Amino acid sequence: MSAAARAVPASTGRIDRDRDNEVDRLTRLIYLVLGVSAVFFGALSLRPLLEQAPGADFPLVAACWLLAFGVPVAMGALSLWAPLRVLRLLAVIEGVVFVLAIAEWLLFRDGRLPEGNDIPWVITFTAIPAVCVATVARARVAWGYVILVSGLSGWVRAWSSSGVEVRLIGAKDSLYTLLLISVFVGLTIAVRRIATRVAAAAEADRAAYSESAARISQKHERLTVDALVHDSVLSVLLMAGRGSVDIAHLSAYARQTLGRITGLNAPPPANLVPASVLGDRLRTLTAELAPGTAFASNLGARPVPALVVDALVLAAGEALRNSLRHAGLASSAPARPVSRSVDVHDDHGTVVVRVRDDGIGFDAADVPADRLGIARSIVARMSAFVGGSARVFSRPGAGTEVTLAWTPDRPAAGGDAPASFSAMFSMLAPVVRVIIVLFVVVHGVLAFTGPGAASWFPLELLAFLAVSAAAVLCTRAAVNPLPAAQTLGTVALLAAAEILMFFEVTPQDTAAFAHWHLGAITLVLLVLAMRGRNRIAWSCYGGLFAATVAWAVVNGLPAAGGVGLVIRHAGTLLAGTLWVFAARRSMATLTELNRQRTVRDAAELAETTAIQERHAQLARLSTLARPMLERLADAHPLSADDQAECLQVEATLRDAIRARSLFVEPVISAAKAARARGVDVTLLDDSADRPPGDMAPVTAAVAGELDAAASGRVTARVLPAGRDALATIVVDSDRHRIVTVTADGMLG
Repeated sequence: MSAAARAVPASTGRIDRDRDNEVDRLTRLIYLVLGVSAVFFGALSLRPLLEQAPGADFPLVAACWLLAFGVPVAMGALSLWAPLRVLRLLAVIEGVVFVLAIAEWLLFRDGRLPEGNDIPWVITFTAIPAVCVATVARARVAWGYVILVSGLSGWVRAWSSSGVEVRLIGAKDSLYTLLLISVFVGLTIAVRRIATRVAAAAEADRAAYSESAARISQKHERLTVDALVHDSVLSVLLMAGRGSVDIAHLSAYARQTLGRITGLNAPPPANLVPASVLGDRLRTLTAELAPGTAFASNLGARPVPALVVDALVLAAGEALRNSLRHAGLASSAPARPVSRSVDVHDDHGTVVVRVRDDGIGFDAADVPADRLGIARSIVARMSAFVGGSARVFSRPGAGTEVTLAWTPDRPAAGGDAPASFSAMFSMLAPVVRVIIVLFVVVHGVLAFTGPGAASWFPLELLAFLAVSAAAVLCTRAAVNPLPAAQTLGTVALLAAAEILMFFEVTPQDTAAFAHWHLGAITLVLLVLAMRGRNRIAWSCYGGLFAATVAWAVVNGLPAAGGVGLVIRHAGTLLAGTLWVFAARRSMATLTELNRQRTVRDAAELAETTAIQERHAQLARLSTLARPMLERLADAHPLSADDQAECLQVEATLRDAIRARSLFVEPVISAAKAARARGVDVTLLDDSADRPPGDMAPVTAAVAGELDAAASGRVTARVLPAGRDALATIVVDSDRHRIVTVTADGMLG
């Protein structure tokens, strides 16, 4: 099991807790909106309470009022800091209190209310307890409660009405209440589901991103150690094995290399450093390696991961060293002067480092596969990071340009789940269709039944059709905000309905639901606010308010009477607007929290994996190379056997870098023995860290061929994933032959 796999479970527990916190955050905002809405509806119901409560029963009625509005107000006040179990308990209490308040009305009130004031205060806030129940109960329970309180609301209205056909009035009230609270309960259930879905998808993304970050970190540590081996250890061992450097210089190189190995055990650098640190380090490195090289940097102080800075500096240093070694040399001409430049800049958020020279250049096809400078120390080093890349461009006679780049990665938080509030309508589609049908049916009943039916039937019919068309139009599009054409069409239809009804009824009409159009228009405006057209919705309501008051005054009613007709509908629009604002803000916050937690968890897991991998790699390096490096550091003269051992260790380390999946027993021992017999052994791995699941046939075949070779050359190569064959073995000994290893172990 990999280090990444071992570390994942430790993170999963915290991920579950984070998901709960995200959903709970949304619930708290709903409680806050309920508290604010309760203040508004409580204020609106205060006057009806004082007018409708008989003197003897006033203490009991006042206690019901205080409980009915005090509980949600307390929820709002406590929403941001109280334990959620307390808030849930208050929500349950509010649901029960509302039912008890209705029961109190039915049990202790036996008189009718006067005409024009026959809407009991107790049914003016039905949506608040229904939403409270929807925040703590399952959807079925919430919808059951909606049906219950809608029926009770109609019963109380019929019980208290002084008009004729009180049963019809009660039925109308039940239908209208059902329509109104279905909108809020449907939104509550949908947003809770969206939040849960987003959190669950974010959990999966977080685990996948963390696993990916762990693999990248693991690869980075391997490449860091591989680069050290290539840049220092192999060089020292080759110099020792070939006897090309005097013992004093060799000893100094060995001590320096041991120091670099020890340095890898130092604590990891800070997570983030200013980008200007990269410019400063590259300026110093350039001055040390290649004095006279043109240098330019325009990096600012924005944060960059310290590991990325290290990788860019090391890769740029390798590019400079390659330029110094090869740019001025040609097999058929003497060395010539070479101009070099290093440029560091920020390209729209991407950190770019370019190392150029105008030297002799090279053809990439001519670079042997076993050369590691470009492949490992430059390209692989940068590709180990998400957003990292390296490109080497060169042509014979045209110089060389190495471009290193790193672009910050912003992980997704929520995957394909709907992370925005606009996704609510796609999830609510079945409920929206039911509510639209209910809207049309309810307002048809309100408009065309009972003694208040219009004398100018065609005008009321046209107004009804206009409002119904507006309701359908503003729910058709699946995108938010609602497209401009549909928004303007909705507003025009509502304005037409309002004007038609001004000619149809009078403000003095006291029949139940005579002014049904005011509530219908407000409900459609509420949908506009939900569809991202909040300013237009409130502007239209302002126009409706002003027109209604003017209509009342023109028809001989005081301005206060006009205000009374329309002001109670403001509570519906206000509550909906606050609710939508809270939900949108919560969704945006939830998405950002998911992103932050994904980055945090990935960083923690990557750090743990990096430490484990670094220790494993250094332990291997210490076992293979440290004893010989320490002997070289002591400056003792080397015998022929010592030199041969240095070359053997160098070859073994090269195998570990170039052919990681083959660096296992029995291949290691077979390769060492073959080299001791004079066989030229080359082991390569082209599987790109995706070796075959079962390497046993490959390792057995490679070890067998190495054991059988007495001279010549053996080249074993693990092939890229997806091939029919797993590996090829090329043997140049007494005769040339190619062995192909398949998944079933067959040799061809």
